[in-house]
Amino acid sequence: MFSFQGFSVGALILILVLDLALSVDNAGVNAAIVRSYPKASRNKVLMIGVIAAIVFRIVLIFVAGWLYHVPGLKLVGGIWVFLMAIKMFNVEEEEERIVSNTRSFVMAAILLGWTDLTMSTDNVLALIGAANGDMLLVTIGVIITIPLLFLATKAIVSLIEKYPRLNWIFAGLLGYVGVKMILEDGQSITDFIHWLNVHVSISIASIAGFVIVILFGLYFEFRDKQLARAVKNKAE
Repeated sequence: MFSFQGFSVGALILILVLDLALSVDNAGVNAAIVRSYPKASRNKVLMIGVIAAIVFRIVLIFVAGWLYHVPGLKLVGGIWVFLMAIKMFNVEEEEERIVSNTRSFVMAAILLGWTDLTMSTDNVLALIGAANGDMLLVTIGVIITIPLLFLATKAIVSLIEKYPRLNWIFAGLLGYVGVKMILEDGQSITDFIHWLNVHVSISIASIAGFVIVILFGLYFEFRDKQLARAVKNKAE
């Protein structure tokens, strides 16, 4: 896609979409925290929370970026991201967290920022993989998406609940990134591909990762329907 002096607009769009996709779970928790504050204070709470979350996430990004260059880490991270994509079809809904009675804005910043950080730790490798280790690109993406995430918290949750199939697109996107990370992990992967005598570009293989994850989703859906039918027949 378009690029300006090495800056890829396409890669930035991928980071934005992926970060929002990975942050869907954060939205429900953020909404619960914000709703615990008086209506008149919510905008200020959101603003403080955005600042705290950006600072916390950027620190995490640069630590993860250093780890990203460790040999074999992209391979392990790519496998984990791909498995996480498949697990998205089997994840049970977590119970809502109980929000503390503390109402100070300092506590709001800490709570929102720390919650975003702890829920995003496992997602950072996927973002770095999508950006091919470009820390500036990941940082810009995070700075843009965190405010969008907080401001659109309720909208994101409502959208997923109304259109559950969107979860499939997000899972497929993770599959795409996971395969891309695996295939880009140094000379060992390149040698292995040459040994297999397979001539497929990384882009095509990554798209195959997207498709494979969707096929897993179809399998899980078919399995759940069969189990539900068996339980119904047994009850009758």
